[in-house]
Amino acid sequence: MLPSLLEICCMNAVDTNVLIYVNDSRYPSKQAIAASLVANLTEGVLIWQVACEYLAASRKLEPFGYCKVL
Repeated sequence: MLPSLLEICCMNAVDTNVLIYVNDSRYPSKQAIAASLVANLTEGVLIWQVACEYLAASRKLEPFGYCKVL
């Protein structure tokens, strides 16, 4: 029997907002939820577009500047 498409072609991707909230202490409840999501992600991928969006968005936040991104 052949495996189903879901068994062989599946991935978890993290959205830009989740990554931003992990590092943004202005919203503690959202930060906690985002941190939990990332911590419980056993396998995942970081899509190039999301990485670029994360860098652009995080540089706009005053307390979360360029040095913390890297």
